[in-house]
Amino acid sequence: MGLDMYLKAHSHFFIWSESKGPEKEQCAAILENAGLSAIVNKSHLGCDVSVTVAYWRKANAIHGWFVDHVQDGKDECKETYVTREQLQTLHDLAVETLKRYDAEDRYGAAELLKPREGFFFGSTEVDDYFRANLVDTIRQLAPLLDEDLHRRFTFTYRSSW
Repeated sequence: MGLDMYLKAHSHFFIWSESKGPEKEQCAAILENAGLSAIVNKSHLGCDVSVTVAYWRKANAIHGWFVDHVQDGKDECKETYVTREQLQTLHDLAVETLKRYDAEDRYGAAELLKPREGFFFGSTEVDDYFRANLVDTIRQLAPLLDEDLHRRFTFTYRSSW
């Protein structure tokens, strides 16, 4: 048991049987790979795609940020929409927090991205594990900040504990 955190990208493809192009081909490929090739040639073809694009385990400071800035302070393990701007803010905050941590300003780092206590949330120490979560957050969020990506996908955050 523990705090598991998921950032997912979602998209919907809805294609009429007469349409052509890459979206129809992508949707057909998804259905065929799922073993649903029998419905590929039906009159209406639609696919909802949901992909986990970032995952954290017991990164309670990151979770606390999502609760406070995305979920209106409600920690209910519900899926919540996340904007590109929110992801950019978290990314930039993680970069600044890492700078403070590496400058041996642990207090300042904790002030920027405060560890959050919770049942099975892991340590609240500002230690090497805290630093690793910052590095992991920066690495995972950087490729997700492209504006074009946010035109094609919506993003949600959900935790489980």
